[in-house]
Amino acid sequence: MNYFVTLFVVIVLFPGINSARNNQMVHKLFPEIENRLEVNTTICGSRSALVPVHFYAENIANIDLGIDTTFIRGVDISTFPQIDAFGGKFSVNGKTTNLLDILSDNGVNYIRLRLWHTPRDWYCGLESTLEIAKKVKAHGFKLLLDIHYSDWWADPANQKKPAAWEKLPFALLKDSVYAYTYRVISLLKSEDALPDMVQIGNEITPGMLFPDGQLSGNSGFIQLAQLLNAGINAVHAAANSNSASGNSIYTARSSVNTPTTSTASISSVSAPASSSIKIMLHLDSGGDNVKCRWWFDHILAQDVRFDIIGLSYYPWWHGTLVDLKNNMNDLAIRYDKDIIVVETAYPMTNKYLNDGMDNVGFDTDKLIPGYPVSVKGQTDFLFTLKNLVKETANKKGIGFMYWEPAWIWQKPIGTAWEYFTLFDPVSGEMLPSIEPFNEADSTSTGIDDETGGNGTPLNPEFPGSSTIPTDVMLYQNYPNPFNPATIIQYYLPESAEISLKIYDLLGREVVQLVNDTQSAGVHQTEFDAIQHHLTSGVYIYSITISPNAGTLNPKSNSLNPNSGALSSNSGTMSLSHSDGVNLAPHNRTPTPRTISKAMILVK
Repeated sequence: MNYFVTLFVVIVLFPGINSARNNQMVHKLFPEIENRLEVNTTICGSRSALVPVHFYAENIANIDLGIDTTFIRGVDISTFPQIDAFGGKFSVNGKTTNLLDILSDNGVNYIRLRLWHTPRDWYCGLESTLEIAKKVKAHGFKLLLDIHYSDWWADPANQKKPAAWEKLPFALLKDSVYAYTYRVISLLKSEDALPDMVQIGNEITPGMLFPDGQLSGNSGFIQLAQLLNAGINAVHAAANSNSASGNSIYTARSSVNTPTTSTASISSVSAPASSSIKIMLHLDSGGDNVKCRWWFDHILAQDVRFDIIGLSYYPWWHGTLVDLKNNMNDLAIRYDKDIIVVETAYPMTNKYLNDGMDNVGFDTDKLIPGYPVSVKGQTDFLFTLKNLVKETANKKGIGFMYWEPAWIWQKPIGTAWEYFTLFDPVSGEMLPSIEPFNEADSTSTGIDDETGGNGTPLNPEFPGSSTIPTDVMLYQNYPNPFNPATIIQYYLPESAEISLKIYDLLGREVVQLVNDTQSAGVHQTEFDAIQHHLTSGVYIYSITISPNAGTLNPKSNSLNPNSGALSSNSGTMSLSHSDGVNLAPHNRTPTPRTISKAMILVK
């Protein structure tokens, strides 16, 4: 039976707002027939409209252009207080604007702040962090507190104990971790700046608080787990406490550097009830599934209780997007934990500022093909990463955070991050590459019809793990909503026969954009509504993939003669893998696979 549905989408447009980066959320409404069909969207412009939408429910299901207020679009701005103190300015279209306002106006909903125990110049210490945390919470952001448990950077190469703790025996080191963490959380709570999420350690793949919590092969997990549990228990105990400052047993020893005569061990008390604060454990190995499985298998065996897996993913260090996707999918199913790519970045320039500070560099040969060193390449990377996280198995990918997008050059301090900022590193002008944060809600999951030819789900628990190519990805178009043109991008792990078509909501074909055999890699095509005389409304773009049994090797640079170049018929750009890319194992099937998503045209 065909169910014909008429929907009237109320679009409220705000005068004077004409940039996608300043979209205001508009929602509503769709009725329920046999299946619940919803459309939410983000629109900007200067007028109002009532747009009728018609479609057959049998043909289109699970439409979701929803405004997902839970998906995390975060940034780490730990260096901002120092830049601000020395007079650093940020601007939008030449107008100086408060950084927190810029971030809020452009879709950022989470702020990450690092905390050092006793930093040499005050910044990133407890007092400095409290000051900026209060501003962050007052602006309505959620807060992730990243406790390094060090006086300086903690990362895979540096996990040095605070100087105050260097000579402590292990039992007192655990107590100090507990007491310090309790004091930090209690103080933030008393100042209305309680974090929503806390990281216990930073990039702790090799362990933390060396040498006591250092890993060596499969040894060291017992002591590392005790240190982690000391911090985790303190977070929950402080968050649950009714005392503003905490019991004196916790506060008096927050910076202990000599053995105590007390025989009681605060860190060994039974674990308190969980609080509202989510606990993250953070590894640097976003594309290394073997290492992540090794680490989490061992740490969970020690009964460390946490909520979220945090991953760093910098492509020049951590592998391909395929590596990242496969790792997140496996971790999601294996551990049933939410996952955040909590550190990421992409270069938009390679121009050195000569500001007196050495830069964090990158290997251009290890960047992702099709994502050049440019503002556009940076923007495209963030759109792709965002969609990849959202498509993690079992909906366990809950967000991403960009590391130090606002670390611009401000005298007398320099910047080591000028290649990667989302602001001009000299002027502080906001770059277009902030757009993926603003668009995150209006370009969410869409339709993903993971079915075979008979309409039966191939694998409802883990789409993509059946006999179809495992890593085909159809991304949300951008911009979305659009007028008049938008980009549609997809990824193939191997050579395949591709058909890409646009439909209206009556199921009528508007145009076929691609009909070709294409090589493995990233492909994109532009769809221009003007060429097809389309009116405002919701349209469906649908890709059908028929695995190709031809001679193309997915690990080869060799392109099919009919693909890999700009086509005058389809306008499709094809980018192949470079030699030696480690692709996920996959099989072929003669059954075509169709994936569809919805997009909105506003004229």
